[in-house]
Amino acid sequence: MEIFYPATTSNWSRRLPVTFAVALDNAQLYSSLEQKALEIARLKDFSENIVESLNVGVLSVDLDGIVESWNTRMEQLSESRAKNPSVASSVRCCPKN
Repeated sequence: MEIFYPATTSNWSRRLPVTFAVALDNAQLYSSLEQKALEIARLKDFSENIVESLNVGVLSVDLDGIVESWNTRMEQLSESRAKNPSVASSVRCCPKN
């Protein structure tokens, strides 16, 4: 009994090493990407911890002047300004040009 192999079988036997190499390369790239994502997450946590530990108020605003984030000290300062109008009038976070 003779086994019949379609013509595409020989093509697959030639393409398989290339396909395997591409898959291996993709796996390595994905692993590298995961490592970079973890590194970025660690750096983000590190910088957030620095800003949070400062004893001065820090806030960030977007280009439209909308507050994006602030640290605990800024939160404490904003509460004291709300209670004391004279402090509120003496602090300008975003001066207009």
